[in-house]
Amino acid sequence: MLLLGSGMGMLLAPLTGMTLTEVQPREAGSASGLINAAGQLGAALGVAIIGGVFFSALAGNAGPQADRVVPAVQAAAPRQTAIKICATDSLGQADLTAVPDSCRALAGGGDPGQQAAVGTALTDIRERTFIATFSETLYWAAGGLTGVICLLFLLPRQPRRPTMS
Repeated sequence: MLLLGSGMGMLLAPLTGMTLTEVQPREAGSASGLINAAGQLGAALGVAIIGGVFFSALAGNAGPQADRVVPAVQAAAPRQTAIKICATDSLGQADLTAVPDSCRALAGGGDPGQQAAVGTALTDIRERTFIATFSETLYWAAGGLTGVICLLFLLPRQPRRPTMS
């Protein structure tokens, strides 16, 4: 975050200044407003796209993480398929705070030791799924940013206007 904040601070002020040097003084207010509006639009679209990528990948990563976690928890191993379905359902629904039916069925019955093992396994699956999905989303964001930077080089160069002294 420190790197991102300092990079934005060192980039935005000079970039705005360079952009506004090409504008007539009487149009500086409109140009500044346009720069700010474009920045706000870009930020809103970026958050929406990255959020969409994150939440669409969340349920997809739950299954592989369950396959890694459940065999390591011996007491939960007999219920591996049910745990995997519960993890995938709970992370793939629109309301992440709701408890899906597959998890309710998993919570019913069984001895307290096995229930504790299932709870521990589900917590570990959720943590690992979040980390894996967050990492995957960061790679997508970096790829998108790289693409945008490459597209910036395709913008036409405009010669500087002669200044009148």
